[in-house]
Amino acid sequence: MDYGLIKGMLGGYRSLVGVDGTHPKKNYGGILLLAITLDGNNEIFPLAYAVVSIENEENWSYFFWNLYNQLKDNGRNN
Repeated sequence: MDYGLIKGMLGGYRSLVGVDGTHPKKNYGGILLLAITLDGNNEIFPLAYAVVSIENEENWSYFFWNLYNQLKDNGRNN
């Protein structure tokens, strides 16, 4: 998780967070997991990302666990 992205998100974001996984094109391997939100200008703000070898419940659970803990920890420090 990128602490700069988390701090920026907590500074002015919409309360909806979207998540998705995508398969990069060409010869890049893995799956890209993303969490995004909208900033104060209604533009896409990347919140968190991870590259995993396979999209499964274990990888998504780990991604959400890290996202939740970073938001919870940084929310207390503000």
